[in-house]
Amino acid sequence: MNDKQLTEMAAKASFYSIRSKSLADFNSNANPKRDITWNPLKNDGDAHRLAVTLKLTIDHGYDMVFVNLTTHSFDEAVEAQESYNGDEFAATRRAIVRAAAIIGRNI
Repeated sequence: MNDKQLTEMAAKASFYSIRSKSLADFNSNANPKRDITWNPLKNDGDAHRLAVTLKLTIDHGYDMVFVNLTTHSFDEAVEAQESYNGDEFAATRRAIVRAAAIIGRNI
């Protein structure tokens, strides 16, 4: 799944309605009074709100981050892991979005 598809599935999990103009710019009409740019792959705040909304658990290892949802009713396990590769913040955002995408795909 590419970044655009991951973000769209994550949006579905969090009940955002996404109007995508490009890979780097996702506009949400979750609040009909204003459009907001939403990209949890690039924005720490967006990723954090996504994790809290979905009740994701985030654990950090020595060089990896693990994100999962322990209580769910999906057939598929909701878990993602990413190696830091020099940027633990980017890895954490990506793992959150990947876990959210699994949830979105199962909705």
